[in-house]
Amino acid sequence: MTRRFTHALAALYAVVALAVAHLAVRTWTASVPYALLLGAASVLLAVAIAHHAYSRDELRAARAELERALRPYTTAQDTTVTDLVTPCCETWWTTAGAPHTCTRKDHPA
Repeated sequence: MTRRFTHALAALYAVVALAVAHLAVRTWTASVPYALLLGAASVLLAVAIAHHAYSRDELRAARAELERALRPYTTAQDTTVTDLVTPCCETWWTTAGAPHTCTRKDHPA
């Protein structure tokens, strides 16, 4: 489900919960059992909104974890090997990779 659809569904739950709560208040004088039933339905819709938000957050966390798991694992050793393979100039070798101004003309600074 898309984010826009899930937000619209939560908003629809809220509107229906408010409408049912309004009906519960309106029917209180005519029929107490129906008013209690409508009030319980309104509370259940409010719980559905909270559950919907919780599920949305869990889905977002699962997607982030899956994306993190799909990225290649790089260690500090891999980073060092990559740095050693791609020196920028002679100064890099003499400074052991410390920050410096590159002396190559074709190197983008």
